Amino acid sequence: MEPQQQGRLTAKNLQQHQKQFRELRQFGCQPCNRAWWKTVHAPKFVSRCRKCKVRYDAIPVELQHGRGVFECPCGHRWTNCKAKGQLEQDCKRCGRMVRVTSIGPPPRNPGQRRSANRHSCEGCATGACRFQFVPSKKHQSTGSTVSTTASVVTLASLNPDEGMDLINAAFNRLGFAS
Repeated sequence: MEPQQQGRLTAKNLQQHQKQFRELRQFGCQPCNRAWWKTVHAPKFVSRCRKCKVRYDAIPVELQHGRGVFECPCGHRWTNCKAKGQLEQDCKRCGRMVRVTSIGPPPRNPGQRRSANRHSCEGCATGACRFQFVPSKKHQSTGSTVSTTASVVTLASLNPDEGMDLINAAFNRLGFAS
């Protein structure tokens, strides 16, 4: 059996590959007392604070706080700007408690309320749903720059002639003679 043919590496293919490993995550810097959202590469959820220039790991998904999208099995779908990853909200149609489907930054200009329904979640009684600043942990660099092990093509998986052609082409692009 012949191994599957590898696709050619083009700028478009590389862009598509990188896009599938990106996620919107929240970060928080305790010394600067600020939180921000950023789209980062998985599994390395790292961002730098603009003020103090320190690199931080993302806040765990269950502690993120922002605009949440909720989808109930009954078909009702709603958003709420006071959503937290681990808190469920009740569906206004069937009364079932529903966990957030996705969470992101609140809108910059929230404007007026679109619904007369008030926010109600399992944390309202204790105040757990109120904004509580969650700082990120400082990032400990491992020195690795590889996005995933799946994205690495080893020379052993290539035809020897094709592997050398790729290496020579890379050296030529960098200005080295092969």
